[in-house]
Amino acid sequence: MKLLLKIALAAALVAPTSSFAVPASAPPEVQKEFASFIEKFRATVKVNDSAAVASMAQYPFVIGDVIRDPAEFIKTIYR
Repeated sequence: MKLLLKIALAAALVAPTSSFAVPASAPPEVQKEFASFIEKFRATVKVNDSAAVASMAQYPFVIGDVIRDPAEFIKTIYR
């Protein structure tokens, strides 16, 4: 599962924004918010700022194991 997250993070860096676009049915303010988020997320992953990437997630989430907070995210995913 860790490999899956790494692949997803890599895809977020190299894929064009339209690959992660919010559906056109989403209100314009949601589309704008998402575009801003994904731009910041990609930049943060690109510079390998694990604390900043961890702070952008919502917890808890499950990737094989339950990740409950930023410290656990960094320990488990960003080794």
